[in-house]
Amino acid sequence: MRSAMLAPFATAMRELGVDPYHLVRKVGIPVGAMENGYEPISARSYRRLLEAAAEAGRCEELGLRIAEAFSLPMAGPVGLLARNAATLGAAIDDAARYLRYQTNCVEVITEPAGELVAVATIFPAFEAAACRPFVEVMVGALVQILRGLARPGWRPAQVTFAHPAPRDPAPYRQLFGSVSFGERLNAVLITQEDLDMPIVGADPQMAREVARFIENNAAPMAALSQTAQVTEMIKRLLPEGRSSIDEVAQHLGVTTRTVQRRLSYEGKSFSALTEAARKDLVAKHLHSPNVRLSSIARRLGFSSASAFSRWFHKVYGVQPRRFQRAF
Repeated sequence: MRSAMLAPFATAMRELGVDPYHLVRKVGIPVGAMENGYEPISARSYRRLLEAAAEAGRCEELGLRIAEAFSLPMAGPVGLLARNAATLGAAIDDAARYLRYQTNCVEVITEPAGELVAVATIFPAFEAAACRPFVEVMVGALVQILRGLARPGWRPAQVTFAHPAPRDPAPYRQLFGSVSFGERLNAVLITQEDLDMPIVGADPQMAREVARFIENNAAPMAALSQTAQVTEMIKRLLPEGRSSIDEVAQHLGVTTRTVQRRLSYEGKSFSALTEAARKDLVAKHLHSPNVRLSSIARRLGFSSASAFSRWFHKVYGVQPRRFQRAF
């Protein structure tokens, strides 16, 4: 899932007088992810973070507090796509279709609920449904997204949770309005009129461009092999000099040994994937004659331009500057 979810978490923890950085370190999420909303983090690590935070803050409604600090821009490209849909119903359809490009831990589905429509969150990838704060963050974030798209003062007809009622339901009613517990779905119930509500300022052309961008630049996360996941992570971490197997494993929420074992099943090695990622990226960078070798070296995770030059000569049999001049 996107590390943008750490921003509302940090806001909520500070309001409770708890240091969010301490908890992030405690569960093994890289601290740098707190400042970079586009860095992927393990959903299991986020679950552990919420469980540790609920205990540290002694706050039953922690999930609500985090959700309340969530805003539409934090939803990333899918949020931008929804913002430019023609109606609230179209925005929900877009989220249901494209959310899988950003996370594999939650999906959005719609189904009839009497005279209403249930916009439900389901958790197919792991045991998130057993973590109350996680469920409440996701349902609450969905409500906040819909509020960001709907007319001012909009509220859902009802919000339902599958888990039992809290000791004090007042904060839930304050955020959601009508709310019930012990239901079949974790869902936001809205009217047909809500679905037909136009989104003010929507740009259909922008929506098409964002959809095209998502489709061309990402793969559904559930479909990625371990090789593809590790390769993607290496490419993201190389410019930061943090592309070791330990760092990659930490971002994927597994042990180093697990990464090695899964790659072995697919006939790959971490060093070979790092080498391949560098080869893939270097051609793109060297095609521009104005880019300095020191800059390229940094983007590929080398400590210096000379280290990069030695690697390039070993791989291609020519100095990078000579190769660059040929373009």
